[in-house]
Amino acid sequence: MEILIGNTGKARFFAASIDNLFATVLAIVAVSLANTKTPAIGGAVLAITYLSYFLIFEALWARTPGKYIQGLEVCKLDGSRCGFGAILIRTLMRLFEVNPILLGALPAGLSILLTWRKQRIGDFLGKSLVISTKDKIKKNPGTGF
Repeated sequence: MEILIGNTGKARFFAASIDNLFATVLAIVAVSLANTKTPAIGGAVLAITYLSYFLIFEALWARTPGKYIQGLEVCKLDGSRCGFGAILIRTLMRLFEVNPILLGALPAGLSILLTWRKQRIGDFLGKSLVISTKDKIKKNPGTGF
């Protein structure tokens, strides 16, 4: 059995940039539609919408739009599809890993660069990887998965 290593290339950086843009715009629209005067409620709507973008797309399709555009997907360490629990862990760890108030994306970036399987902290805890779909097809040529 071959050991999968996560993607650390430009595709992952661009996918993260695309997804952060989409999730941020979606969250701002949601706050605007919520039309609340309470900052705490507005902040909660913003955070929940932003995190839901990643949770919903990865839980349903194992990839976000940014990952799809860049040919990436989230999978278990063995290359099979992640369960909801792993996706939930990945998503919740974004509160720490890519929080603009807590060092931006520095924890996630450092974790990807310093771990041998190239995983974010959320990937490590959720036992998941972000890999190129091309790598997955090479490993299982008959299935396309």
